[in-house]
Amino acid sequence: MTACDDTDGRLTFRTTLSVNRFGHGHATRRGTYSPFMRPTYTEGERNCSPYYVPLPALFRIGRYTMTMTVTDARGGKSKPVVRRWTT
Repeated sequence: MTACDDTDGRLTFRTTLSVNRFGHGHATRRGTYSPFMRPTYTEGERNCSPYYVPLPALFRIGRYTMTMTVTDARGGKSKPVVRRWTT
């Protein structure tokens, strides 16, 4: 994902992965990730950098919903990004 911020890359990514196993139960996993390597910006850049965020491990077959939010060092929180898919 690409994130733009003005706090020198001090971001926290929070993910929630839920699965509905077609009538055989429901499960949820949550993960938090803060990048170790912060991007370096040159003057005049918009402070946008790609981040490779590890996701929680997938369950078995089912309908998945992943929700991700990003929080910066000042406590500003992004809108949630939601993706749905079936395996």
